Amino acid sequence: MKVGSFNRTTFVFVIASITTISFVAFITLSSISIPTHSSVEEEKFWAGLEGEFEVPPIDTNASGMAMFKATQDSIWYIINVTRINNVTSAHIHSGSYGENGPIVALLFSSDIPKENMNGTLIEGNITADLLQGPLLDKQLSELALGMQNNSTYVNIHTALHPDGEIRGQIMSANLTHADVMMR
Repeated sequence: MKVGSFNRTTFVFVIASITTISFVAFITLSSISIPTHSSVEEEKFWAGLEGEFEVPPIDTNASGMAMFKATQDSIWYIINVTRINNVTSAHIHSGSYGENGPIVALLFSSDIPKENMNGTLIEGNITADLLQGPLLDKQLSELALGMQNNSTYVNIHTALHPDGEIRGQIMSANLTHADVMMR
């Protein structure tokens, strides 16, 4: 290997390391108590996104992670992805592990698919006026409750897999996929 060049394995390792470090920092920071002016407790959630969690499962090298921080007025989110091509949209759906359900919040949409994504797909805030489907005209707390109960998931849709290429159940920052599957 020439100096300054990367092979695919090195690139994938670097991206995976950055994603892991970001998640560890997110979890670490979530355990630090910082005084705020609000009396509302912030809740933190995450979803590991893989093709195997799609229903039915998708054979893909793509993966990702979504992180959420819920307050009374909004839910902040960031979605990081690796090795995914032609992303058309990302949503939160209502549904338990292993079942498909309706869209309840749009996270990302593009008429021109995003090619060769490695990094942050989208960062933003969900407010009550952005809720749809069964949560249309509901309070944001309804979505937060679904996240607490593990009855929502993130789905990333691509041109090749319009029903979803990678997916992950949203869960509390202190739970794992194994915890949710055992429920």
